[in-house]
Amino acid sequence: MRFPASTLALLAFATLAQARPSARAELLLAGKAAAPALGRLMGGAAPGAPELMLADLRVARADPRRVDQEPQAPPALDPLALLDGLVERTNTLDAFRAAYQMRKGEEVEIRFELAYGAPDRLLLTVEQRGEKGPMTARSWVLGSALHVRLSTEDGAQVAGDLDFAHLPDPAGALLRVLDERFPPESSGLGAGPQVLLTWGVDPDSNKAEFELRVLYQSQQRTALLGWLEHLQRVEGEWSLDDQSLQWARSDERIVARLSRASGFLEHLRLVGADGTVAELELTELDLAPDLERELFQPPVRSAEAKDMFSDPIRAAFGGLSGVRSLAYARVDGALASGRRKWDPGLREDWEQVVAALHDSTLAQVHDAMRGPIEERTLEMASAVREQIAQAPRGDEAVRTQMREQVRVWRDGLVRSIDQEQARYLGGISAPGRHEGGTENLADLHALEREQVAGIFASSVREPLLALFDERLREALGS
Repeated sequence: MRFPASTLALLAFATLAQARPSARAELLLAGKAAAPALGRLMGGAAPGAPELMLADLRVARADPRRVDQEPQAPPALDPLALLDGLVERTNTLDAFRAAYQMRKGEEVEIRFELAYGAPDRLLLTVEQRGEKGPMTARSWVLGSALHVRLSTEDGAQVAGDLDFAHLPDPAGALLRVLDERFPPESSGLGAGPQVLLTWGVDPDSNKAEFELRVLYQSQQRTALLGWLEHLQRVEGEWSLDDQSLQWARSDERIVARLSRASGFLEHLRLVGADGTVAELELTELDLAPDLERELFQPPVRSAEAKDMFSDPIRAAFGGLSGVRSLAYARVDGALASGRRKWDPGLREDWEQVVAALHDSTLAQVHDAMRGPIEERTLEMASAVREQIAQAPRGDEAVRTQMREQVRVWRDGLVRSIDQEQARYLGGISAPGRHEGGTENLADLHALEREQVAGIFASSVREPLLALFDERLREALGS
């Protein structure tokens, strides 16, 4: 099952295969546009509401004036209210250290350790043993930067350092324009690190999967512990006792148990399509740890290490398509919340966003087309000069014939440019309707295509035709 990815993260990914009992645990790198989290993000309790830990199913008091009254049923369990309280409480943590272990039979064992120091230091350490051999990976979120160091028993190394506050263009330019024209809606935590733990069953492969990752969220970081956010938007069945809150899929292939006291996930059980079981278990939790300074100091990367972030935009957003999705989500979110209205000011600001997104890409289109066109144009100009030079003095028929040939060549160039424009515009697909989105997505898309057509004309079509006209005008002598 694919889980949407706003920002870059190191994933510890465990899969229960449908066809074979052997487990596989891999470290994967995933891009995630720094876009709003999908699903319902719950706010605080309403004024006057009972304490959020009240989901202890207290029995309502009987009216002493009635002797014939029937016993009152306990109030319905409100897991979302309880999760809201856990989010509020865990968001104020100054530090924590938590260790988990994942095992599937005797074949694979993975240990995960999380360390957090408020407000902007987070470390995930992954140690894997089993048939693939020992492997250790660490990923730090420090401020707005992500650092990764991975090593295996045979000496292979992977490293990456990526600062989300200093991304190359067009992503960097787009983020600057978005922040200026469409500032993100403030959230309880603001920008910073986040622990995400998500799970599900892939509808295509029927595999039960979970992902544990740390990442930097540039906006709408509602929960420090992302599994609380995940539980607020997944469907399932709830149960409660004095110590824990339990969620389960209707088919019980995935069961998750949370501590009501700490908000930490205590147990996650996944059942594969073939009945094999994998379990993630909390083995250590310290909410007042003594965190060494060296813990949050990534080692200097080895010169032999493979660069994990050689393409920063792809690493951070999954490519330009992810950057574009972020832009749509930000603008549409401003419309959905009522912070912006559909007016000339919004249209103007959206045009600036579109320009930041496409200017540098269309400049690359121009550069890619210019070389072959310039080479072919020089060949045409040389042929025209040769034909005119061979004509008898004063014979204008050859020159007229060459002018007609140049017109045919130019028409062919126009068709080639038209085809490239159609190809580029064809890649600007309509944005998907996300939860909470507005009806203005189609209008934003229409404006984007209109704006891109104008940028294409000024940065690709006009310069290339001007190059052709100049070269052939000189060759014709007029």
